[in-house]
Amino acid sequence: MSNKLYNGKTIDEMTLMDDVFAMACFEGSIDLAQKILRIILNKPELVVRSVEVQKILPNILNHSVCLDVYAEIEGNAFADIEIQRKKSDAKPKRAKFITSMMMVHVLPKGADYDDLPQVYVIFITQNDYFGGGLPIYIKKGVLINYGNMLVDDGETTIYVNGAYNNTESDLGKLIHDFSCKDPEQMLIPEISDWINKAKHSKQVEEKMGSMLREYAEERVEEHAIKSAKALILYGKIPYKVIAECQFLPLEKILEIAKELGKYPEKSTAEV
Repeated sequence: MSNKLYNGKTIDEMTLMDDVFAMACFEGSIDLAQKILRIILNKPELVVRSVEVQKILPNILNHSVCLDVYAEIEGNAFADIEIQRKKSDAKPKRAKFITSMMMVHVLPKGADYDDLPQVYVIFITQNDYFGGGLPIYIKKGVLINYGNMLVDDGETTIYVNGAYNNTESDLGKLIHDFSCKDPEQMLIPEISDWINKAKHSKQVEEKMGSMLREYAEERVEEHAIKSAKALILYGKIPYKVIAECQFLPLEKILEIAKELGKYPEKSTAEV
């Protein structure tokens, strides 16, 4: 195994709760996603047709979303698996936003609303988010204030409690394996085999390095854009200077300015 550090850990110290390692393992691995979804959704015959990691669902007007593991399921269904160490990243409103964005992006133009697929958003959390001691928490449908009527709106949000430590069920074994560093100590043979191969795979190591570089570049750009917005709103610094200081193209600064209602009346050459 490599001794190279990723987020302060070597590969042999990582588990599926380490998102960069998990993303590298899931990329292109339909069988791994299928096994995990079959257990969490309790659907042993479930078939995954495709898997994509770090899938961006763009929103031109407002907030976009990046999905950790996006899976298309046979039978008009889609799932997003999110690895969440921080409680603040697993808020129910975030889950609601993700399900809404997924539905917007999978319903073809002109299709009937009855054609909306089943959408599953699964948060695998390091700790017990709701504190009830259960291995899994499921929110499905909406409750109507008439006879306690439950209406299925096609959305299911699931929280998997990563702190659950009873391994009698398949779900309990899966939870154990997500936090297990050593493949030989894992309880589900298929997952043990996949993780063992991943930890000795040069390809997985290269994917992790690439993902971390992309992540670092995105964070730098996000910081530059945030600073540029503040400087544009300050209103006393030429846009060319802002672009040069933040290492952003002038076109990007003008785009930000337009969003903020600060697009210059002067020609581009004079800003």
